[in-house]
Amino acid sequence: MIKLAKLKRKKETTLGLMKNDTYLAALQKNGPHHGWYLHQLNSSDAEIEKGIKSFSKQIDKHRKWIDNPLTKIPDFGELHPDQQKHLIERKWPQDIQRQQDQMAILKGVLKERNNGKSR
Repeated sequence: MIKLAKLKRKKETTLGLMKNDTYLAALQKNGPHHGWYLHQLNSSDAEIEKGIKSFSKQIDKHRKWIDNPLTKIPDFGELHPDQQKHLIERKWPQDIQRQQDQMAILKGVLKERNNGKSR
């Protein structure tokens, strides 16, 4: 099994902070998540709030998997080291980033509705 301590140190640099401009980028035609943003405009405030909570829970789960992969995959130690590394350093961090981006967009939609255009 790959040394988890080494991978945990690596994840600190792999997991980026939520970008403040995620929502603004989604507003742009051809921007990342633009189609998803447009779809969310048709959702009710209650649906958006539920989505924010759901993304938050999923982010927490993924962080726990990175900290202790055995909670997700009981036989993690039997996986090929490249597959272990891929899950901890790429797959799960990318999932977290996508979920953070989508959560930021949902928060932006709510803010736009409640306070005028978000910036």
